[in-house]
Amino acid sequence: TGKYIEMKEWNKAIEMLNKNLPLFPKLALKVSKKIYFEATMNIYLTLCHFKLGHSTAYNHHLTLAEQIDIPAKELPVTHYTNLLALYETLYGNLNDFKTMFEYHQLKDSVEEHLRSEENRHTLSELQTQYETEKKEQDILNLQQAAEIQALAITRKNYQIAVAILVIVLCIGAGYYYKKRLKLQNDRLRLVEEKKSFLEKELNEKA
Repeated sequence: TGKYIEMKEWNKAIEMLNKNLPLFPKLALKVSKKIYFEATMNIYLTLCHFKLGHSTAYNHHLTLAEQIDIPAKELPVTHYTNLLALYETLYGNLNDFKTMFEYHQLKDSVEEHLRSEENRHTLSELQTQYETEKKEQDILNLQQAAEIQALAITRKNYQIAVAILVIVLCIGAGYYYKKRLKLQNDRLRLVEEKKSFLEKELNEKA
């Protein structure tokens, strides 16, 4: 249908619209969607009959389109703004610029509200993302601090172990040196005693 309207083939568009219009009440759709499609069809039929100069049909479908109570709260926002844009276009074609401007203002108001909601949602997502990343960074910083502290403790323990080992080695070396010196002194003393004994024997024989 949209293709025929864009090509300004009004009669073919009317034929397609009249064929599809009775089908929508039979479809298993929500009431709000049925109303949406009904309004869209009547807007298109109004436009097509107006372009062809069919005043009776044009007035009939215009009356139907104007009588439809659009459930703004139940329709998806995009469907609602699409309908408002269609009404705006319709009244622009009908040269009813006052009504066209009213629908234009209403559409802009809804779209502005939608943008505000999207910005608020985006801001909320960014805030959540920032807080999540901050928590992750804090956890990472704590883990790094714990690793550094553990490394420092390990290094300190290693230094203490090395110091203890050096002290033990020094004590061992000192003990070994003292013992060796004592043995050496004992040997010298024995040699001196033996030498004195031999000298004494030699003196007695002389």
